Amino acid sequence: MADERAAALVARLPRLTILLNAEQEAGLTVQRDGAVVGSAQWGTSIPIDPGSHVIEATAPGRKTWQTTVTLTEGKQVSIMIPRLQRAPTADATKLPAKSSASDRSASTESHQAVSGSGSGNVQRGFALAVGAVALAGGITGTVFALSSKSAHDRAEQVCNGRTCYDQLGVNLKADAVRNGNASTVSFAIAGAALAGCGLLWFTAPKSSAQVGVGPGNLQIAGTW
Repeated sequence: MADERAAALVARLPRLTILLNAEQEAGLTVQRDGAVVGSAQWGTSIPIDPGSHVIEATAPGRKTWQTTVTLTEGKQVSIMIPRLQRAPTADATKLPAKSSASDRSASTESHQAVSGSGSGNVQRGFALAVGAVALAGGITGTVFALSSKSAHDRAEQVCNGRTCYDQLGVNLKADAVRNGNASTVSFAIAGAALAGCGLLWFTAPKSSAQVGVGPGNLQIAGTW
């Protein structure tokens, strides 16, 4: 009676056969639901419980292969494990990162070169602005100086040295002094601005140029 019941149960059990490619790699490991399936069981119909089962194959230097099979009572299924694909080598995986680092370095150098160019141009722009102030100060100082001399010459005609006998002479003397002081201040500002212009201009970053070549791009940067 026990043998009859066992035979009836065996007929109901699903069976799974794991087949391998003839050119399979050395060191292959096969697992079913996380448990290793020994090589003695490869190609053999093995009774297992009904339901879903995960079949996984791994080998050194190869990509992991995995599949899921669902079995029902009395069903017999065969699974063929294909030849595993070669996994990327460590050197190949590092090459893009190294190339990327080189690209970032080249990009950084180019960016620094452009930044230097902008800094030098800005400083020279300030130098030109200060130079314009120096020019304006020189022109203003010259105008005040001429006005002062003109007032002084006219005062000399109506005054005797420092002594003036009417209000016109007093006014002309005052205008000469006032315009002379304004001329002095204007020339002082012009001189200081001229010195600042020269300092800004000659201390600006010197010209340089850099060329960077990366994957699919060419970068040229410089300062003038």
